Amino acid sequence: MNVLHRTILKLLAAAPLLAAAPGPMACDGDGDGDAAAVLAAMRLASGGNHWSEIRTLHMLMTKTAGGQTARAEHWENLSGGRYLVRVSWPNFVAQRGFDGVTPWRQGRSGIAYTLGDVDAGLEAADESFRVSRGWWFGERHPSTIASWGMRLEGGRRFDVLEVTPEGGRPFQAWVDHATHLLARTDEQQAEDRVVTSYSDYRAVQGVMLPFTIRTGDGVDSSFDAIETVEAADLNPVIADGLFGIPPRPASDVELPPHRDAIEVPFRLTADNRILVPLTIDGRRTVEAEFDSGGSLIVQPPVVAAMALATAGRSKQMGGGEGASTSSNGRIASIALGDARFLDMGFHSYSFSPEEPDKALVGLEVLQRFVVRFDFDRYVMTLTKPAAFSYSGPGAVIPFHFQDNQPEIKGTIDGIAGLFAVDTGDGGSLLLIAPFAHRYGLVERYHADLPYEGKAVSATHGVWARTRVATVAFDGPDGRPAAVAHEPVTRISLQHSGFDANRDVSANIGLGILKQFNLTFDYVRQQIILEPNHLYGQKDVFNRAGLRLSRESLGWVVTAVYPGGAAADGGIKVGDVVSRIDGQAADTLTVDGLWAKLKGPIGTGLEMQVRSRETERRVVISLRDML
Repeated sequence: MNVLHRTILKLLAAAPLLAAAPGPMACDGDGDGDAAAVLAAMRLASGGNHWSEIRTLHMLMTKTAGGQTARAEHWENLSGGRYLVRVSWPNFVAQRGFDGVTPWRQGRSGIAYTLGDVDAGLEAADESFRVSRGWWFGERHPSTIASWGMRLEGGRRFDVLEVTPEGGRPFQAWVDHATHLLARTDEQQAEDRVVTSYSDYRAVQGVMLPFTIRTGDGVDSSFDAIETVEAADLNPVIADGLFGIPPRPASDVELPPHRDAIEVPFRLTADNRILVPLTIDGRRTVEAEFDSGGSLIVQPPVVAAMALATAGRSKQMGGGEGASTSSNGRIASIALGDARFLDMGFHSYSFSPEEPDKALVGLEVLQRFVVRFDFDRYVMTLTKPAAFSYSGPGAVIPFHFQDNQPEIKGTIDGIAGLFAVDTGDGGSLLLIAPFAHRYGLVERYHADLPYEGKAVSATHGVWARTRVATVAFDGPDGRPAAVAHEPVTRISLQHSGFDANRDVSANIGLGILKQFNLTFDYVRQQIILEPNHLYGQKDVFNRAGLRLSRESLGWVVTAVYPGGAAADGGIKVGDVVSRIDGQAADTLTVDGLWAKLKGPIGTGLEMQVRSRETERRVVISLRDML
């Protein structure tokens, strides 16, 4: 879900000023100065003292987004700032709520979970403030409110306020100067901006309610969600329990009789991907990447080949700047070994075009089983949560949920932070852009080697020539319980996407995680780390100093690292490699390629390279760069 923009001045610079203000004029939640006048007029126009009589609100709505229509319901407890939003899409039911203490979410997996990250807490505080109408009832939810003067947009005048609820973060409230009704809020989440517009106000039992609510990112309106109110009920009886996290539903997993656990072999690729065999509808088995930060994705070629039904159009965000467009559907069953999952929702888009048959799986499995990855035997074990207990020597690391993935506490060379645990990241350690900027980590780790990649959309930043020395993960007592040493380190330089998240410090990828036999216990919110035969082995950076992408012409050079072996050999971006060590490029697998690029120091790598009309033989000597 979405929240607010901290860089308010940048947003305001985009709109011409009607009445220039030298700066915000602060007031408290009861309202003083210009802000108080705007709030008083807003309350009077919205229903005045009638709002004092309203304790609960229930709205029935029609919601349209991405070419699909859903039934939506909003329940609000104004006196306590609690809320529940339920949206019944054709393929699944989504819910989010706040019980006054903890925000929670339920997506297409069907299992609800609490959110414990910084962003979710700030978002819940801001939404709770708006639900309680804290701008008129400061005793319900205190705040600081400042006037940013008047703005002109589309021929309309707006009084703009900056609102900072207690426990939340600043957001803008634009109040129509003619009607004195709230026209929109403008918020910045940890990585995404959200603009919500309110219109078509109608009188309901003495108060004015917006009957059309439009939510988007303020940039691409084609992805906006529009809610139209069909009925509003003031002061309905709402049970307190409604706002709490829903109970776990009945199991939708089938195991062989009298079995509480099964084993499934997995493959660890040379570029650090966990691949498991996934059977779709009992008809087709594909390799699926296991991603603790993702959920079921079936790419369009498989959807087409199996005639699976999909609908809708939604925006998929990832680590990179930008987004992809997906559709969604449901599958009668998926299977991992002897475990069969019934009626699973999925998204469909090309997350790995070079491997069109590959799928992705994660959250739906982790929510239903305790999942252990044994990198000594390359076996994944799925155990029913009720049948699992642990008493071994491994480090038990508590976590909370950040969006749909685990987030743990720890330190980077003594700097405290919050780390996302991401088996879908083939790297070792990614330092998130705001965290790196806050502590001057680009300079500290001499990071000047550019990288570009893809995590749903394009990523970019720099590799650190000096590696982070120690990454420590905190145990239940807040002390380091497990450590990793000298991981290959990259630092994001992005301004949007997850890699620019304001509230996450780092992403822990499989380059670190594979040094441990790794257990995810989502029910108890803990990760267990047991050092294995890979523990302590220094991870290897690309020793050839170039990146290649498979295309119809061969392996195309997409990056050449300054000062690396490929640069010394005169290889340039756009060159086509037709043979590597005498092997035709089209017969070399991705695993085979990575094995060659990370070969022993001093190994000679022979390549047949074509630049425009010239073809030549190049031999480079592999060496460490980082």
